[in-house]
Amino acid sequence: MAQLRKRLAEVVARAPDLTEVLRGTVRQRYVRCGKAGCHCRDSEGHGPVFYLSVSLGVGRTEQATLTPETYEIARRYAHNYATLREVLEEVSSINREILQEQRRARPRKRRDSDSR
Repeated sequence: MAQLRKRLAEVVARAPDLTEVLRGTVRQRYVRCGKAGCHCRDSEGHGPVFYLSVSLGVGRTEQATLTPETYEIARRYAHNYATLREVLEEVSSINREILQEQRRARPRKRRDSDSR
C-alpha cells in the first residue's frame, strides 16, 4: 500500500499548473487566396496562420485565429491539457488499486450459519 501511495504522489507531482490548461487543437496553416497572379499559387501559401479549434458538442466547433505569441501559449496550454488527462487516468488507476488493496486487507465477515 505504501508503494501505491508513493506512486500516486509521484504521478500527482507531474500534473501541470491548472491555470495553464486549454482543451482544444492548435494548428498552423498556410492558405492560398485564389487570386490568379498571386505568389501563393506556386508556393506554400500565405502564412502561417495560427488557429485554435475547440469542439463544443455534437456538430459544434469554435475556431479562433491566434497571433504568433498567443499560438505558443495556446500550444503549451493544450499540451498541458493532454498531460493532465494522462495524469488523471494514472491517478484513477492507482486509486482503484488502493481500494482493491484495502478491500483485501479488511477481514471478511463470517456468515452466521444459525441465522438461517
